[in-house]
This record gives sequence, C-alpha cells and structure tokens, in this order.
Amino acid sequence: MIATLEKKRRKSPAAIPIERAIFARNFQQARKTLSLSQGDVATYTGLTQGFISEVERGLSNISLDNMGKLAHLVGVPLHLLLHPNPGKLDYRQQEFSATISSWPERATT
Repeated sequence: MIATLEKKRRKSPAAIPIERAIFARNFQQARKTLSLSQGDVATYTGLTQGFISEVERGLSNISLDNMGKLAHLVGVPLHLLLHPNPGKLDYRQQEFSATISSWPERATT
C-alpha cells in the first residue's frame, strides 16, 4: 500500500515544468563540477538534503530566494542556471572557495 502511495506522489517527467527541469539540470551540473555533495549544499545553505534532492529532480517548487542561495553557493549567476542551453557554464573555483570561507562553520555531528 505504501509503495502505491509513493508512486502516486512522484511526478512524471512530462509533468515537471520546463523551467524547473532546466534549473535542476544546470544546478546539479554546477554542484558536481565543484565536487559538492547534496549534504554539503544543505550545510552551507541551511536547506535540507531532501529538499536539494527534490530540486535536482525538478520536483520542488523552489523559491527565487532559494534559487539565489544555490546560485551564489556554486558561483554561477542565477540567470545562467535558468538558461536552457548554457553551453559550458563558467564555474569559478576560486570564487567558490572565497564564498565557502565566508559561510558559517559547518556543524560537526
């Protein structure tokens, strides 16, 4: 029964708005280029790992503010993360390092 309910909650790829799918693909690419895990993103942004996962699958209706947080973290202007054919996005590893150093210390558990 639970598996049936879980299947109903999942959206088919056709049901995901194209803008969400574009952001999801571009953000995930940027995150992986910087060798960040979803957990790292969660730690630095205050968002949950589950939410990051949903965003990367296009399942979450992410706010503009949270899109901005994610774009800032990976050092890519938000408008490029929303571009359908961004080509090779300009990832800035040095800017990323400076960004990370300005974020609060990561929690150790």
